[in-house]
Amino acid sequence: MDELKTLRGYIFKTLYSNADGWGIAIFSSEENRKLQIKIKGNIGLMRNKVLYEIKGKFESHVKFGKTFAVESYKIGETNSLEQTIKYLSSPLFPGVGKRAAETICEYYKINVIRKIKENYDELFQIPGLDSKQAYIIRQQMIAIQDSERLTEIFFENDLKIDILNQMKKHTDSDEEIESIFKNHFYAFATRRRLRSFEDVDKIALHFGQEEFGRERIAYWAQKLATDILMQTGDTYTDKTALFTKIFKTLNIEDESTVIQGILYAKEHDLLILTEQRIYTYESYNDEQIIAKKLIEINETQKLVSEERLELLIDEVEKSIARSSKDDSFKYDEEQRQALRMFAHNKLFILTGGPGTGKTTVIRGMVKLFNMLYNEPSIAIAAPTGRAASRIRESSWELPATTLHRLLCANSNDDFDIDANNPLHHNLIIVDECSMIENRLFSQFIQSIGSAKKIVLVGDVNQLASVGFGNMFEDIIQVQKFPVMILKSIHRQKGGNGIIDLAYTIQESNLDYLDFSNLTNVNCRFTEDADTGLEQVKTIFSSEKIELEQSPLNLQIIAPVYAGKLGIENLNNVIQAEYNDNILDQSKVYDRGRFRYTLKDKIMFLKNDSQLDLANGDIGIIETINFKGDKFENAFVDFSNSQAVLESSNFNDVSLSYACSVHKTQGSEYKKVILTIENGKTAFFLNKKILYTAVTRAKDELFIVGSKSLFLKAAKRLPPQRKTTLKQVILRNSN
Repeated sequence: MDELKTLRGYIFKTLYSNADGWGIAIFSSEENRKLQIKIKGNIGLMRNKVLYEIKGKFESHVKFGKTFAVESYKIGETNSLEQTIKYLSSPLFPGVGKRAAETICEYYKINVIRKIKENYDELFQIPGLDSKQAYIIRQQMIAIQDSERLTEIFFENDLKIDILNQMKKHTDSDEEIESIFKNHFYAFATRRRLRSFEDVDKIALHFGQEEFGRERIAYWAQKLATDILMQTGDTYTDKTALFTKIFKTLNIEDESTVIQGILYAKEHDLLILTEQRIYTYESYNDEQIIAKKLIEINETQKLVSEERLELLIDEVEKSIARSSKDDSFKYDEEQRQALRMFAHNKLFILTGGPGTGKTTVIRGMVKLFNMLYNEPSIAIAAPTGRAASRIRESSWELPATTLHRLLCANSNDDFDIDANNPLHHNLIIVDECSMIENRLFSQFIQSIGSAKKIVLVGDVNQLASVGFGNMFEDIIQVQKFPVMILKSIHRQKGGNGIIDLAYTIQESNLDYLDFSNLTNVNCRFTEDADTGLEQVKTIFSSEKIELEQSPLNLQIIAPVYAGKLGIENLNNVIQAEYNDNILDQSKVYDRGRFRYTLKDKIMFLKNDSQLDLANGDIGIIETINFKGDKFENAFVDFSNSQAVLESSNFNDVSLSYACSVHKTQGSEYKKVILTIENGKTAFFLNKKILYTAVTRAKDELFIVGSKSLFLKAAKRLPPQRKTTLKQVILRNSN
């Protein structure tokens, strides 16, 4: 192991610092301010004009040159009177200027700082020194000693310094911080969303938490239960699954010890235990809230007579015919029935597959609502940015947004809109509901305020949400709410092979399907992954001219990340072969194993209210700016907005030439390349994955890869999620 080096000096300029305290700065030597080096590490709390002693290692980078990686730091001890005067008059001691510092040095003569620390009370006896200044020096020196001690503890024991930096923002003193570490730190960390749990646990153990104590086991049980739910999509687990995880993770053999921890979790509302099921508090509470609110708003409304309603629907048809410049436009009987049900119910659920006209019915509901109410206030939302964009693109009359934006979510997924500060819309329509997890839907449904109508729209045959729950399918299957299922296909009545294939997958009826007869479906089946990769490149080459004009028109969808036809390899191959900018190092931003350059297609992976970006937004990098050798920012053109992304934002960015099925759900593309590769993850594919992927294509679908796996997956049912929302609804309905 390389020996740590020690440098003494000052922060000359902070170049970058994130919310966790990690940063980059210019560090000037104590002896010669012109001798400077870039330092990096958890230095966010270091101040300018303060002498520091830093320990770490020198590093060299091809692009960024020599830097110093800081592993620990502390206030530098001053030796000369000149240094002591600078120290005492530094920003560390507000209100103590140079004259007061000189007065102190004249009094002590030598070893000034050591003598002050030996007897702080003597400060108040120095002639000419104001008592307020003496008090400031005493309090600050004590605080610095405490702070340095905690910082040294963290560095020496490999505890996550980011958490200490965050704790300083939430507390008034290091004494308070240490008290929290020693007393119920897990609860504090949970409330403040300090991450990761493993790092929180390591800190708690260091400050005295019992390894097999009830509190630690309880919070680990909550964490592991949440992991199980996120992995399976279930809303509850059982004793066997949870105890097995706890035994393995914490290396515990005594079941009674685990039981005591589970009881602590129950007592403190970390876990809910009922009927042999184990819920997290959130998963249990979400089902209760969803059931209660849906039942509460499930009421019929007689706004107009049946005769008058039919005339209003006729008027809606005429309005849409005029706006779409299609004099022949008419709703079919299914769609008219959907509009009738919408008019007669406060809560209405609309489902149907591709081409059945769900968006056209949404347009009709908006127009009909405007006719029924004098002062309409309408909100239309979807779970992702791309899904919202697709609604807007289909009709300028429907100004859709994301659910997170509607509920005013911040980057931590805390919401400003809630039951106490609800929405103020008369009609709220939510599309792509199959994608919405219980957690988000619970937040939404309790925030609807005094809305006159709520409409939930989606395709129940698509993939369920990434998070736990199966809300949309559950509330349809429970048969307690008004539901209309659209079945008649309207899109391209002359024949659409994409839609035909989607419904054939849904019916598990591919045995006698002739793929060659499917219009606008181009199959390049091969069991060899290398051949499949060449096919993808060939298709991409044939579309290159069009993609230069409209880069978002073609999307590669891969069900898995690994393999030659997996997401990671496809992104690297397409970038290397079709974006020449990657060859010019001056246009490349290196981030470890990922590289980004001009004209790269990227996806933003989280909701960010400050950037006004949503999870799933896709954009093109238009400019990359460097300051010297250091990356400064990138200007990205997203479909509906522009954003300037800094280095920290790229933690939430990926290349998106190829994306997963989940990441493209809710989106629609002119052309789609779907890759299917046989391998270790083949068991993962099922009919819902294929159905969802196929229905992303609007005009043309290319299927590249294993035909045998495609046929097997089309018959394989997805795992049934274990939820109790239906039972809760039925129980509360009686």
